[in-house]
Amino acid sequence: MLRPVFVCFAVVTPLFLSLPTLAGGEGEGEGEGEGEGEGEGEGEGEGEVPADLQAFCDRGEVCGSFDSETCLAFNGRRLANADSVDDPLCDAIGAALLEVLGCESTLNCADFEVDLTDCQAEDDAFNNLGGIDGAAACFAAELPAPAPAEVQAFCDKALQCDPVNVVNSCLRFNVERLANADHIDNPLCDAIGPALVDALDCLAGLEDCVDFNGAEDADQSACQVELDLFADLSNDDAQACFFGDPPAERPEGWNCNPGFFGSDDGCDCGCGIADPDCGGAGTATPGEGAGVDGCEFCNDVAGDEIVTGCEVVDEPAEGEGEGEPAEGEGEPAEGEGDDVEDEEPAPISLCSSTTATLSPPFAVLGVALVIVRRRRSLF
Repeated sequence: MLRPVFVCFAVVTPLFLSLPTLAGGEGEGEGEGEGEGEGEGEGEGEGEVPADLQAFCDRGEVCGSFDSETCLAFNGRRLANADSVDDPLCDAIGAALLEVLGCESTLNCADFEVDLTDCQAEDDAFNNLGGIDGAAACFAAELPAPAPAEVQAFCDKALQCDPVNVVNSCLRFNVERLANADHIDNPLCDAIGPALVDALDCLAGLEDCVDFNGAEDADQSACQVELDLFADLSNDDAQACFFGDPPAERPEGWNCNPGFFGSDDGCDCGCGIADPDCGGAGTATPGEGAGVDGCEFCNDVAGDEIVTGCEVVDEPAEGEGEGEPAEGEGEPAEGEGDDVEDEEPAPISLCSSTTATLSPPFAVLGVALVIVRRRRSLF
């Protein structure tokens, strides 16, 4: 099972953080971006860059969140696509995006990725347009379209199970993702949108919030079939469709997500063939990357990232842990002594400790079914 990645969702910034590594290689990302910019967005990158967009992207680079060039290219494409649609809501969502970016660009780096207050008015206006009115579809050069009923039900359930969740942000994010997938003529893109909707529909139907908040554990979830299908599509790089890029081609012999191959995102080990990102280090043998020099992500035979990643589990020193236990020791206390493989990894968070406590399905499934570092989420 792929490792969940938690990201902030109440502000716009994480959406831009998720884009630099999505397409599975610079060539495909650039080709798609140029094609859409010229054909639909009337020449992405032409003319002056809006000052608010430039300031936001520069701020993100200074704060170490993302590189300015990628930020400009992606958001320039979104704005160009929205401008290409003759609809007042598309005009409004483009202006609202720039308002948010302008506000975010004034924050200090500590608040840049996690601020929930200083830009609240701008965030609310953007999310209301994008989610309730469906204008986020404009960023995919599509007419505004409200979120499907299944997505609405999921976002409502997320709020019910944790009041910190923001329904309109959930709606806006998923409207844009579904519109992007629908806009690309590719069988994986055709499949990933319905798979997302089916998964959210199933999760929304869970009565108990305890089950809902733990539903990202696909091995135990009542929604296992839906989650497994989404995970399988994700391992074919179908999540790239959510951001306007076609899935990467799978290299012969590569059993991991093709978007991970040679995409300058870290050394993947255990994927059947060597990842160019490893620079000759690492290992291609599934399940054998732990402790191997250069390995950053270790994968099993199925191409799924191993729960313990590339960490080496320390063996007890000679003489330790041997012999009979002292009186009163013997059985471990409840919750202790489990094998490392059975432990659920701590979620990776780009957010502050406050934001990182968001309920898992909403953070992972509802809003941030995204690949932050290019990847690394069940959704």
